[in-house]
Amino acid sequence: MKKIYLFALSAALLSGGSAFAQNAQQVLTKARLSALQKSGKVAGMVKASRLTARQFPASAGANGQLSVAKTQVYDDIVSSQPEGTLHAADLRSGFSTLSVWGNIMAANYSNSIGTYVETDDAIFLKNPFNGFLTNTWLRIDKNADGTYVAHLPQPIYEQDGQTFYATHVKLSTSESNGSTYVADTTAAGSDAYFTYKDGVLAMADSVYDASGFPSAAIGLTDADGAWYGYLDGAQRVTPNTYHKTVLPAAAKKATYAMSNTTYSAYDIGQGFVETRDTAHALVDVAFDGDTIYVNNPATKDSSSWIKGVIKDGKATFEPQYIGADTTDNIHLWFEPATYTVELDSSYYAYYGEVDKVRSYSLADKLELAYDAATKSLQAPDSTSFIVNGSPSKVYYLATYDEVGFEPWKEVAATPADPVITAVNETYNTQGYAAVTFTLPQFDTNGKPLNTDKAYYNLYTSDDPETPYALTEDEGYEYFNYSDSVNIPYSYTDGMDIAAYGAKHYWYIYFDTNDIDSVGVQMFYNGAGELRHSNLVWYSLVEQHDAAGINALEGNESGVSSVAYFDLSGRRVAAPKQAGLYIKEVTYADGTKKGTKVLKK
Repeated sequence: MKKIYLFALSAALLSGGSAFAQNAQQVLTKARLSALQKSGKVAGMVKASRLTARQFPASAGANGQLSVAKTQVYDDIVSSQPEGTLHAADLRSGFSTLSVWGNIMAANYSNSIGTYVETDDAIFLKNPFNGFLTNTWLRIDKNADGTYVAHLPQPIYEQDGQTFYATHVKLSTSESNGSTYVADTTAAGSDAYFTYKDGVLAMADSVYDASGFPSAAIGLTDADGAWYGYLDGAQRVTPNTYHKTVLPAAAKKATYAMSNTTYSAYDIGQGFVETRDTAHALVDVAFDGDTIYVNNPATKDSSSWIKGVIKDGKATFEPQYIGADTTDNIHLWFEPATYTVELDSSYYAYYGEVDKVRSYSLADKLELAYDAATKSLQAPDSTSFIVNGSPSKVYYLATYDEVGFEPWKEVAATPADPVITAVNETYNTQGYAAVTFTLPQFDTNGKPLNTDKAYYNLYTSDDPETPYALTEDEGYEYFNYSDSVNIPYSYTDGMDIAAYGAKHYWYIYFDTNDIDSVGVQMFYNGAGELRHSNLVWYSLVEQHDAAGINALEGNESGVSSVAYFDLSGRRVAAPKQAGLYIKEVTYADGTKKGTKVLKK
């Protein structure tokens, strides 16, 4: 289940509905998605509470044989791109559902990537389910009258030796089972029909019921025809008429440090606690006369550039298309915006939470102050530099508020110490626990690091001198980086190792009662010189009390030093502004204790 679940969310939802219209403001950020995964919330989609579906892992059908239809035309999954004319990165829209912890989420979507191959007698549509990227192709045959038909069911996905099918499904409602989708095995209903004219591939119109669900669609089923919560209806793929900026050959590139502010606020029962921090990242910036180009900071795609014009001490950026993000399966735009701080009413009303968020409104342009002497730029307060999934509404992959850019030069640098913030042992009896830690994005002098040149080692007290290896024998079957010890700063395997900016997660598959501590150490190769932080340990001898604040238990026989860090891992002076900080106490024997400190 875990494999399917993470794959579907991280690949499909980030990509899928770049214009789900149910919420006024929608969020594509990976960090936000991580929180949604854990809570079952999915931004931009509506919970279809009356729908039910089977969940992964699947139960194999009788002898693994297909029983949903005896007229199966195609036996093999089309996993490689067929020969023919490729139509890549077109615009795709439709209706989609997906399954999150057994809840069916549903929405209309648009601005997704539509890719297909056209041959003389068929069209092959890649990823027939916008909410579940199989990276396989659905065959749609051409009829003599010029219409097209997908003969279903077709094998479309395989996992752990079991085959899943693209099946024509219909809505079924009963008092005992509620509403679900079931395989349509009737002779007239087992196929799905399409039209293809003037470069537009469109599924035949679906009939929607009173609740807004299509009466028939293409669904993901097993061999028995059981629906697994993913379907697509009313699909439409149209030519992409947008054009992105091409970086001129004469433009001079340089590495810049980009800064932006972050904000969080929540009510812990004693009024709102607000946290404001500054994040940093490195991006490429290029100049060609009075034109400036900023590489897409959200994807780092070397062909995706945001163009601005420098005049009268300002760099002006206007809305523009910046390309197709094939990793997240979505078309992207740069959008200037402003923001205000508001109650997050959508979550508050539905989930009973009280949060404040920055609420964004698209603007005609964003003007940054430009210092010609230093070639630095700074945006005004309450503005945002947005990488967006729509040209007309807020649906962001990333926001960079009060963004600033200044030239950066690589030097040898010692990374600041990691901070292990928690070891969650809730599921220890089931064989795993979760370690949460922050890897700094700064050196010991508070200067930004190029995290692409950083990696880290993990340790346990079983062998404190040797880094822990993430091998298949230890339970890390999905860890696919070539080095099982030196883990790249931003590496994520979608399962057991995850990175969301500075915050990292490590799932461990042993009884934490059998060890005394876990440790993390960070390495940085700046200007050809490898330096490392201290090896930071988190003691498991005693866990925190029922208050739930996780900490490193150290030997309290004598305090050697006290340090404070913000939530990005940057060292700060003793907290003066309200917010959440990490206090790290180093004791005389070298052990450390980390606690979360709430400054009011």
